[in-house]
Amino acid sequence: MKKEHKIVTVTIILLIQLVCSGEENKVDALSDGSYHLNSDDFFPIGMYHADSIATFSELKAAGFNALHGYGWEGRADYWLSDGAEWLDAAHQHGMKGLVGFDRRWVQSLDFDSVGKVVEKYKDHPAVLAWHVMDEPAVGRIRHWPKDVGVSGDVFMPKMYDYICSLDTLHPITAVFPQFREVESFIHTVDIFQTTYYPIPAVPEQNYVGTGFRGFGNFASRILRGNQVEGYEGGKAWWPVLQIYAKTGYDLPTETELRGMTYSVIAMGADGVFYWSLVQMRNATGQDDFFESEQWQNLAKLTREVEALQPVLLDHTEEHFVQVGSIRALVKNHGDNTYVILANVEREATEAFITIPEVGNGKAEVLFGRGEAVMVEAGQLHVALEAIESRVYRIKNR
Repeated sequence: MKKEHKIVTVTIILLIQLVCSGEENKVDALSDGSYHLNSDDFFPIGMYHADSIATFSELKAAGFNALHGYGWEGRADYWLSDGAEWLDAAHQHGMKGLVGFDRRWVQSLDFDSVGKVVEKYKDHPAVLAWHVMDEPAVGRIRHWPKDVGVSGDVFMPKMYDYICSLDTLHPITAVFPQFREVESFIHTVDIFQTTYYPIPAVPEQNYVGTGFRGFGNFASRILRGNQVEGYEGGKAWWPVLQIYAKTGYDLPTETELRGMTYSVIAMGADGVFYWSLVQMRNATGQDDFFESEQWQNLAKLTREVEALQPVLLDHTEEHFVQVGSIRALVKNHGDNTYVILANVEREATEAFITIPEVGNGKAEVLFGRGEAVMVEAGQLHVALEAIESRVYRIKNR
């Protein structure tokens, strides 16, 4: 092991804390499909811009269990009937949905209209969370409609309090693009979603590096409360990952796609979403999109994450490890120890990872490239190419 590598192991049991009515609770997705409090047994694998019910079968087959649709945010009449059909179809396919509100209502503090949506759907079994806004900002309105209402720092806390007064059984969420906004908005949501899109590689001079280290700026603040005054961590983090291409952005390669996904899981993400189905389809330019190489790569990956759900949701200690540019999650499940690894930089690296409670054993590659390696004296030696990721399974003796 190189001397400059410093091993930092943090053991954290994350709770999704709701503070509605001044209480601290946890969110629970029960086996009967309902979504309640007092446990944290749901790891969303979500797709943004999944407005078409016709795509639900393909999404479900690919391992997705959570959906977002823009109809809720852009049409004042969507909630009356189309929204019900969308939620019913999601439930029929065994998936849940983020339910949003017309952005004009939110920004203009139209509590009456927002309340009608909450009251109509709060008992629907497919509701995952209330999605208040896409990228609210401090002191300004970031997206359409820019000429209506007040800024995010004004409407977010007010909407949070109002929705809590109507429903304490579903979490409230919104998505944010800048890690510096965590401090401004952490108390206005129960689940903090983030958009950080690093493809192509960010400039060399950028302090977050050219790889995926930037995700850690969100993770450290949201999950652990680092550099956020008056907040000690504990809320959930659902990063929204890039699967699109447009001016200034490229479609991720398979390696980049896998690297982003396993990087955020290794940092402690409580779920993963992807933006967006429509934009990815448009970028491929294929009529038979679900046969495209890009979709097949994503579906293969999300089915892997689906297969890891029992591990990720097991109520065992989570050991988060950082060695150089490698991030790792080490966790026991049943008779095995799982190691989820990602190199967050665009340079090859190697390191020794400490595996608690494992002396000697064989680490088999469950997902990713590479051969089985031996764990000796509790040390797993790994070598990863640029932004490569890998999942090991070690049989406990």
